[in-house]
Amino acid sequence: MPKRFRIGRFNAQSAMEYLMTYGWAILIIAVVLGALYSLGIFNGANFLGGTCIAAPGYLCGNPLLATDGTLSLTYGYQGPNVTIVGFACTNTTTAPSSFASSGSSNIEPGQEESVSVSCPLSSSATIGTPYSGYLWVEYDQAGQSDLIARFATVRLTATVSGAAPTPLIYAATSQGHLYVVDTANMQIIGTISLTHDGINAAPYHLVISPNYAYVYAVSSNGDNTLYTISTSTSAVTNQLTFPSQIGQGGNLAISPNGADLYVASASNANSVYVVSTATHTIVSTISADYPTCVAADTNGDYIYVGGGYTSPFYISKIQLSDDTIVNTVTTTLNQPEELEVTPNDQHLYVGTRAGPQGLDIVPSNFLVLNSGSVYLFGGLGQNIAFSPDSKYVYSGLSTQYDVSSTTNDVLIKTVGGFSDIVVTAITPNGNTLVLSDYGTDILYAYNTSTNSQIHSLNMPGGLPAIGLVIS
Repeated sequence: MPKRFRIGRFNAQSAMEYLMTYGWAILIIAVVLGALYSLGIFNGANFLGGTCIAAPGYLCGNPLLATDGTLSLTYGYQGPNVTIVGFACTNTTTAPSSFASSGSSNIEPGQEESVSVSCPLSSSATIGTPYSGYLWVEYDQAGQSDLIARFATVRLTATVSGAAPTPLIYAATSQGHLYVVDTANMQIIGTISLTHDGINAAPYHLVISPNYAYVYAVSSNGDNTLYTISTSTSAVTNQLTFPSQIGQGGNLAISPNGADLYVASASNANSVYVVSTATHTIVSTISADYPTCVAADTNGDYIYVGGGYTSPFYISKIQLSDDTIVNTVTTTLNQPEELEVTPNDQHLYVGTRAGPQGLDIVPSNFLVLNSGSVYLFGGLGQNIAFSPDSKYVYSGLSTQYDVSSTTNDVLIKTVGGFSDIVVTAITPNGNTLVLSDYGTDILYAYNTSTNSQIHSLNMPGGLPAIGLVIS
């Protein structure tokens, strides 16, 4: 007679006892696996696209490998200040004997800069060819020179052909054009039309997403439209019309993760619109008194809003978790027109609307430094550009200031000697400064190391560039 097994009460009881005994461990494992999945650990594309695993104390991100072996990435160091001499890439753990110059820049704790380094990739490499290797840095620190450290391990595939992409300039005009300009030779390689309901956009301020995939522009000349432009296709992918007049140049900022845009609406709304870049919708509004400019910090915790209809004007620090004002400073200088935060988040610069005046503010405690002595020309949207190491600021009068903490905003040189309104932008590696002279309708490219002009471009039809951004 076959044996019979009872599978009722006793098995159920055993299962329940097992869950009660080990359920907490199973739950923890599930949570950990969920967290790893959300970080993309199990996403094969992450391994195929590229990983840059930094050694303790270092930062390494956004690796991009070309078929000629050029590796572009962002580098940072979390220890004491260092002066970078150069970088190298090897496929063994043996320290290299030579380093390619990086342009020698000072790196403060937590700062990041864009760098390029040549890796020993096969000469027959094509897109998809894998590479594993090690990244090295040569640096000077605290009186010691020629120090060498292996700061990261990379494992990635070639994702672009030839050399890494040349930075591109996006130059907006008041006639509804967005010109795409190659910085290698200052030639126009594309034209994008920005129009809505028959009205030409006049975007005085542009921002680019942190991954350089999209350019955002806001027009305030009656169009009141936010344009989303794909950098891969050079086409407008979305338009969002705001419910009220934007006014005052359409100043906007983007969060560090690229998820949200902040658009100052002074004329009617008296608020800052928060726009989701994923859904292209207004997700919230932040009340502000006639806001004319806005900037985001580098951590995504705060935004800075400047404005006011009459003197005294204000600059406020707003906490995004609950949209509350943390601190405010007032000024009797001209109306704020431009806010920019240094890449290291240690300085906030305020450009004014109607004259060569400005403020240097310490965001952490809102101390105003050298009030009135930092001359940042206002009147347009993109007038302040910082070097990636946060040491230098270039103003709209094409002047360069040393803004390191030890020198307190010293004017060190004038670039080009322009006398009219100048719009500025800088390449991610800090090597090239682009200026738009509003009086002559010419775009100029300057080498920031030699302070020399390397290219120029007459804008078509004598159209001045009123907003600039560089990928």
